[in-house]
Amino acid sequence: MEINSEFIENINGIGWFCNCGNNIPENLGLKVKSAGEAKKTISSLRWENIILDNQGELTSQLSIRSCKGLGKEYQEWNELVKKVKRCYMPIWRKTWNKELKKIELADKEVLDNVCFNILTLVMVDVYKDIIPATPFWEKLLEIYRLGYLPCGWKGKKDKGVFLVY
Repeated sequence: MEINSEFIENINGIGWFCNCGNNIPENLGLKVKSAGEAKKTISSLRWENIILDNQGELTSQLSIRSCKGLGKEYQEWNELVKKVKRCYMPIWRKTWNKELKKIELADKEVLDNVCFNILTLVMVDVYKDIIPATPFWEKLLEIYRLGYLPCGWKGKKDKGVFLVY
């Protein structure tokens, strides 16, 4: 498995957080009213669990494939994550921190959340040919691409909506 350079270029081209606080398109989710509310929802256990549950679905599908002898992609996960963290994350973190400062959200918890989400999105892209991206990850990426910050979840896991700043 390889990291897709085109996907990395697309990540590099995002106008990070440039629309935070602005009205959001109706289909993106629910708008949070302030940076303070965004910080509160991004720090919630609910949001953390939604992200982890969705990432867990990807890794469990890879593990099942491995157990069935259908491929060794699961064993490549850690090395790919290390590569993303080494090659891309330092530059991205600087950019995100700079942009988050502009909207008064430059704290460790927010930055760590963005890092984890983007790292997972890179991994979703790496494995998309064997495990298609779910609507959750597609919508999360769309929110970032449009210059917003996904910062929470309202509703049940399978029938909820993103909270967006």
